[in-house]
Amino acid sequence: MPIDPILQAQFERNLAWKRAWPRCLLGFISSTETVIAVAILLTEAGNVLVDFWHTNLFGGVWTSFVLFINIILIYSTACCVTTIGASTCAFMWNLLTLLTLAALIALDIIFIMNPTTCWLTPTCSEQPQVLSLNYLIQMIPIFRSYTPYDSKKLLLEIQLGCAGVACTISFTYIITYIVCKIRVNKCAVYGYPAPAQPQQPQIHHEYPAVEVQKMPWVNQIPNAPYAPY
Repeated sequence: MPIDPILQAQFERNLAWKRAWPRCLLGFISSTETVIAVAILLTEAGNVLVDFWHTNLFGGVWTSFVLFINIILIYSTACCVTTIGASTCAFMWNLLTLLTLAALIALDIIFIMNPTTCWLTPTCSEQPQVLSLNYLIQMIPIFRSYTPYDSKKLLLEIQLGCAGVACTISFTYIITYIVCKIRVNKCAVYGYPAPAQPQQPQIHHEYPAVEVQKMPWVNQIPNAPYAPY
């Protein structure tokens, strides 16, 4: 049964992609990003519990949600579906992840510069305290003199560092994808022959046979030096 040349070319392209795709590296960075996402979520929870009204837009919550989806996509390309389509989907999501992390980094910098920033409501100072667990941080000897604002600043600095590491991981994936894409394209151009085209049926044109005029027999001379045929 003849094989479709388009399916054959797609199979060879995915096979070349699987050979070029660094699955061990991507498994390592996705595992690292899992730890980073959990750290961002915990620091955001601590930021909310220390003081709910000031310096809070729940940025770590929606950023960690985006990171968890990114982790699942990278894991799937490294372990389950190592194809160009799945890797391209993860590539697009990493671009979205970079935008989300950039927004979180901008918010953290603004809040670190001014820990009393109030965006949830214009009357933050008049709102009753929801819950304050600052005493948990004060139980650590080096943080005994920390006020709620000092504690929020510390948590935001940790969150900022984690967001920077997550950006590095997304950049690593994007660069890896681009390098593998270039390598596979070169293999497709130079390493593999072009798929064979189906043979076109040959059309034979029938022309009318030309009637050849029969030559009359030539009488031989009796005394010819050669015997007649």
